[in-house]
Amino acid sequence: MRHTTVLDLALEGGVVLPDSLTDEWPPQLSAADEKGWFRFQRLYDIARSVLKTEAGVRRLLLEAHNYPKTYVSRIFAVRPITAQAT
Repeated sequence: MRHTTVLDLALEGGVVLPDSLTDEWPPQLSAADEKGWFRFQRLYDIARSVLKTEAGVRRLLLEAHNYPKTYVSRIFAVRPITAQAT
């Protein structure tokens, strides 16, 4: 999810984001110890919590589809759902 999307959806949904997702962007994370992982997981869960409506999820999917060079698209291929022949 793009940073601007997180900020927009948080504002729309009344979600208060921590400074590390607003003023201190990008957050400083360390892979050297467990604290880095737990901090990442906490921030990820907070960012994910802004997806509260169908419109928010649609926006996320549209952005993932329209920005094929983003990090997400390198990991996952976004393909349209088609009916399978039986």
